Amino acid sequence: MKSGRVKCWGPNNYGQLGNGTKRRSAVAVFVKGLRKVRTVAVGDGFACALLRSWKISCWGVRTVFRKGKLQSSSKPVTMKGIVRARALTVGPDQACAVVAHGKVKCWLAGSEIYLDMDRDYGVARAEIVKGIRGARAVTTAGRLGDICAVLVSGRIECWSFNFFGNGKDWFPATKPVAVKGISHAIAVSTSAFYDSSTCALLADRTVACWGDKHVRATRRWRPHR
Repeated sequence: MKSGRVKCWGPNNYGQLGNGTKRRSAVAVFVKGLRKVRTVAVGDGFACALLRSWKISCWGVRTVFRKGKLQSSSKPVTMKGIVRARALTVGPDQACAVVAHGKVKCWLAGSEIYLDMDRDYGVARAEIVKGIRGARAVTTAGRLGDICAVLVSGRIECWSFNFFGNGKDWFPATKPVAVKGISHAIAVSTSAFYDSSTCALLADRTVACWGDKHVRATRRWRPHR
């Protein structure tokens, strides 16, 4: 909206409408207290907004860490550890942001297999992804797909349970791995399934894809156009 506010509608069992209640609404309702929004992204039962202050607020399921566990919030809460955010992406069960110096931070339902953390339980605060610098965009498909960052160099690095594109074989990548054959990427998009694929828009306006379906089609474990 031009006012920088956000309206949501539909189911509200986790407070994902952000209006302070858990009552569903067939008409659009304002997210309570949320103003000066740059962009908003929706996951599975939660949503996050990138604000003009370069901070990020989220609401819905698994957005607050209280008494040793993740809990839901029916109103926006500012994500701890996020300052100077430049880009936001939300998957079914997690979110990531590009922050200062092109670093990437992720949060929500985090585990070491896709947040590169040394513990295996959810966190409601952002955690830095080791090894990523110079990112200008990031996309996540959640725990069943890849997380990939487009770097200012045009390269793409991915990590997650379901990583493909290393030119050899499938393997889980707990740390970012460069995708072979990609050098002039503009954007990247992933899908959130076990047989997922990832595709990148390149500077020459062609698209390169890799992943399970494309591997089966080409018998190669690397991006192809």
